[in-house]
Amino acid sequence: MFNNLGNLADLMRNAGKVRETIEKTTEALGHLHVEGTAGGGVVTAKVNGRLEVVSIRIDPKLLADGDPSCSKT
Repeated sequence: MFNNLGNLADLMRNAGKVRETIEKTTEALGHLHVEGTAGGGVVTAKVNGRLEVVSIRIDPKLLADGDPSCSKT
């Protein structure tokens, strides 16, 4: 049972390094962008590595057609 206390002490000693690594990784993920399309390219969404939506593009022609089923959420 007490054998794991050494591991816990090492973790506590390295907490600053772990936090710094997590912060750097989170920042790097913010620079990663992934784009996906749906409806044959009618809708395009871009999301970063932190799962934040960067942009959404909907083909204006889709909205101009006036089909109310296309605008439901």
